Amino acid sequence: MLNMMHKVEAAVARAGAAAMLYTLAGIILLASAGFALTAFYIWVDTLTWHPASPGLWTALLLLILALIVMLAGKLVLRGLQPGSSGHRHQSSSATGSAGAGAPPGASEVAAMSGLASELIRRNPAGGIAAAGLAGVAIGASPEIRRMLADMARAALSPKPPPPPPGY
Repeated sequence: MLNMMHKVEAAVARAGAAAMLYTLAGIILLASAGFALTAFYIWVDTLTWHPASPGLWTALLLLILALIVMLAGKLVLRGLQPGSSGHRHQSSSATGSAGAGAPPGASEVAAMSGLASELIRRNPAGGIAAAGLAGVAIGASPEIRRMLADMARAALSPKPPPPPPGY
């Protein structure tokens, strides 16, 4: 167990370093986008004679980009709605208790998801922050994904029945 904790700590440290590098790359990307918009503004200024034209063309370009991003967000959110083709919404009885056909460990997973739902319901901002941090860590580190998959397999794998008493 202690060895697993050291592995998790090391993986989280690497994920933190990766997140810092991704943040730095994002800042550099924003700076380059700013220079690109400035270059566009100057280029439009050389083409037109009216002083307001570059600002209007730049605003129009940014408006079009914002509409494209909003449309992409709408399409992504439409795919996440319950009842859509990609995702199915389970009934509360299926998540509340594991049925007879459920694999071993499913009741523990259902209890954990119920606990997580209750914690998020009580503190939505903390839930969003925790989900974001977990998403960055899991997305940035293949080692964390592998460890979580191993833990899930171990929790959901069929366990041998205990030996009979007196054996």
